[in-house]
Amino acid sequence: MKVLVTELAKRCGLEGEHILLINSRGIILKDLATGKSMTTFVFSVVRNFESRKGEFRFEIGRRGPKGEGLIWVKVMDSKGENAIKAAIDLFARK
Repeated sequence: MKVLVTELAKRCGLEGEHILLINSRGIILKDLATGKSMTTFVFSVVRNFESRKGEFRFEIGRRGPKGEGLIWVKVMDSKGENAIKAAIDLFARK
């Protein structure tokens, strides 16, 4: 997945290619090369999220690890897009 440039992405050091995980802990972005976790957005700080033609937008509140802002993630294929939607439905809406 590719994290697009936003102010929050810059503050978190998340620009470029990353691994996106969504689990019961929240939305986790890891470095593609090392697998090292870069940041975790617990669901309590995620204000909103939406999907648009291969992109996902996560709006993070002020209690996020680097403050509030937007994270845009470009999904490379429809299989990945469907997996993200399913994970959000499973974990975030409980």
